Amino acid sequence: MRRMIRNEKGFTLVEMLIVLAVISVLVLLVIPNAMTILGTANEQGCEALNTSANALRISNELTGDNASIPQSSFDRVCD
Repeated sequence: MRRMIRNEKGFTLVEMLIVLAVISVLVLLVIPNAMTILGTANEQGCEALNTSANALRISNELTGDNASIPQSSFDRVCD
């Protein structure tokens, strides 16, 4: 009886290594996909900012205003 109680305590090294291997495989699958998604989001953000700047330029021409989008916005989004 004592032997059974002692064996049920904690995890074995093999179990821990299997969990570590599964987590490693998941990380290896997720990181490249996340980088691709981030790159696509950055490109779309830059395109949207340029579209907004063009719309603002046209609006300024029609209304005679002098509004603009700060250059820092372009520097942050469009590398």
